[in-house]
Amino acid sequence: MVERIAPSPLHTLNRAVAVAEWQGPEVGLALIDGIAASARLSGSYLWEAVLGDLHRRAGHSEIAQHHRERALSSAPTDTLRDLLRRRLTAPD
Repeated sequence: MVERIAPSPLHTLNRAVAVAEWQGPEVGLALIDGIAASARLSGSYLWEAVLGDLHRRAGHSEIAQHHRERALSSAPTDTLRDLLRRRLTAPD
């Protein structure tokens, strides 16, 4: 496991996405609940998009909206913003 060799919030975030696909969004959120985003990830569209998606899928509408807005405002390109908008508002 990459997290054991080179622990980092990004590796934990990636693992949370994989686990959420396997066991559900609440389990993915539990994995990242106890970690803080590194300076590199804090405010990053990646961090915010994952949180927005997992909260949306878990039924936490207000929290999901907050992270979705942050992801969209920090996305570096219009193309990426369009992709995020579709993904973060897609029905399950």
